[in-house]
Amino acid sequence: MSDISTFFINFINQAPDRTISFAIYQDSPTLPAGFQVVAWLQADVPPDGESIVMFNRGEYNVAVVDYYDETGVGIYKSSQIFVAKIGQIWELTEKSSREANLAIGESHKIAIVHNKVKKGDRTTFQLPNQYHVGIFYDLVLGQGISSDIYHLSKLLDLSADTNHYIVTAKFDSITSKLSLEIEPGKPMINNAENNRNEKDSKL
Repeated sequence: MSDISTFFINFINQAPDRTISFAIYQDSPTLPAGFQVVAWLQADVPPDGESIVMFNRGEYNVAVVDYYDETGVGIYKSSQIFVAKIGQIWELTEKSSREANLAIGESHKIAIVHNKVKKGDRTTFQLPNQYHVGIFYDLVLGQGISSDIYHLSKLLDLSADTNHYIVTAKFDSITSKLSLEIEPGKPMINNAENNRNEKDSKL
């Protein structure tokens, strides 16, 4: 039986006058210095609009990543990414001739980056089990998460008996303030996986 589960996150923006960036990230209060949390699922949702993202929980990967800061916003992008099926703790060794940014993540994304690992140095990762969802006024995929850029953030608890969660940015018309609400939705089917299973059954 596979340990990989597909989850669907439905983002809803009830603000009538602003586009909101929703993002999923993984964080831990014990994350060591030098490690950067990255937005690894992101969607810009227009006023009164919605969007849905999906990811495969348990489909882990490690990566070498590049850092770009061409527009004043620092972005991490993977230059090499490798599937990892050895659990949730990894030890990587930097063997190139220069410093490198090493990362771990899920579902072919990068979630935690260790910046500027020197040649010959080792770094040990443990991917946090805690998922967070945040709403931002301007965020891009791969951007580093810090407390000064998110508007609201909540823990995303995936323990309900479903693979579908609805995240709503609610708008109070009296105060013009936003609030964040998370609730379980009806289970959804991964159509790509379902189609593969149907094809295999016909062989």
